[in-house]
Amino acid sequence: MDVTGARTLHRILSYHADTRPDATFLLFEGADGTGEYTFAQIEKAANRFAHSLRSLGLSKGDRINLHLGNRPEFIIAWLGASKLGVSVVPTNPAFSANEWRYIVEHSKARVLLVEPAQLQAALELRDQLATLRSIIICGPEAEGLAFDAFLAGGDDRDPGVEVSADDESAVNYTSGTTSRPKGVVTTHANYVYAGESQGRHICLRPDDRYLVVLPFFHASGQTHSTIPALVFGASIAVMHRFSERLLRPSAPVRCYSRKSVRSAHSDDSLQSGASRAS
Repeated sequence: MDVTGARTLHRILSYHADTRPDATFLLFEGADGTGEYTFAQIEKAANRFAHSLRSLGLSKGDRINLHLGNRPEFIIAWLGASKLGVSVVPTNPAFSANEWRYIVEHSKARVLLVEPAQLQAALELRDQLATLRSIIICGPEAEGLAFDAFLAGGDDRDPGVEVSADDESAVNYTSGTTSRPKGVVTTHANYVYAGESQGRHICLRPDDRYLVVLPFFHASGQTHSTIPALVFGASIAVMHRFSERLLRPSAPVRCYSRKSVRSAHSDDSLQSGASRAS
């Protein structure tokens, strides 16, 4: 049975944006603020990101590095790059300079997306690698090319690039415990299959919401929660990082209090738990 068909991540987003434009897809809470984004808003932002990448000279087959923690820019960049046929290379912001450089150089990433704390290291990396074109800064008080300014220059219409389910969506690198990290090419079909499998396993519905505390830069944060929610049209409540205090009944967490959270994945156990919201 063909589970994935011709679906790609950005086509799934476009479908939800067309059929349920005002439905919430992403809520975020972090040290630098909160936010709520509908499918239509993510769709338009992703289109702008794709056009802005194209203005930098990127095209299908290129790669960009997402050196970010959990934040909305990660999702917008991932789905926007997808629309252009550009794949993402997620990396851990806690990497050492050498760890980061190896993956960026090995993957031939042409653009870096970083948070302000990594800007100086990113500038040094750009000086070392001729393949790097630009650095985009995500977060408040961003110096240089800020993410919001980068989006502002793009068209909010689909860029019209032919991308198939078998095309590369991301390259996720292994931890490198036995040798150098190895890049695992992940196609759109791989992600859609993972989303379908996980969503069906827990009977995910469009009115469900995931609490996402696993890091987006790790495959678990992608395939265990974010992608299933996208595939099934559910929503995600994203925390910048995990803290056990967030799960206490008295915790002042706002981004998921408006709606019951059906499933949560925590990075201390890499285990999932689900219970039907009453």
